[in-house]
Amino acid sequence: MVPDLLRTPEYVAAFIRRRQGPAVTDVEVAWWTRMWAERQDVLERSQSSRLQAVVAESALRSVVGGGSGTLRGQLERLVRVPDEGGPGDLRVLLTGVGYLPGVEESFTAYDLPAGYPSPIACSERLGGIAIHEEGVAELYANAFERLWESALDPQESAAFIGHLATDLSTRTNRLKGEGANQARTVRADHPRAMARPAHAGATRRTRPDAQVHRRLTGRGVLHARTL
Repeated sequence: MVPDLLRTPEYVAAFIRRRQGPAVTDVEVAWWTRMWAERQDVLERSQSSRLQAVVAESALRSVVGGGSGTLRGQLERLVRVPDEGGPGDLRVLLTGVGYLPGVEESFTAYDLPAGYPSPIACSERLGGIAIHEEGVAELYANAFERLWESALDPQESAAFIGHLATDLSTRTNRLKGEGANQARTVRADHPRAMARPAHAGATRRTRPDAQVHRRLTGRGVLHARTL
């Protein structure tokens, strides 16, 4: 998944609906979307916190729901991260890098200022429970460092994500065009479409109708590894 503190509202909503299933209500989706936005605001207003995130290439190609437009909007948001001058750095881990410790799960490692236990880790596999045990948390912190060093640098990552966004847009438009052409062909072959106009001077136009359905609290450095 895309790092939660960098998700767009539309991506969050699609993710929640996919994770919770059909039983989730619009009110619950709105609550989760607002919560994510508030966490992002806290990070952006902070003078001492910083986010370092590694996202797998596969996550950037995965449509979580809401159609390709939701993914494209999310990719375009990620492209702007290096130019926004905000507290976030994003790197992409290419699929060709192969296996590295930590690559099989999503987790967050926190480096906290003096006076706080450090490091602390949260694993999505464990439901986001904070891991305070020093040895275990240190494993996550070390795993993140290896992932960070193996990923593309921020500028290369932005360029790669931009390429994915452009490619997705091109493929979506092509599919949309093919769908429209198919609709015209089907209508033209329909017996009623082949019939002559019932009134002299009247015309029948075949119009395409196919559509392509498309709390960060505390301070320090937040390392996020997401799939």
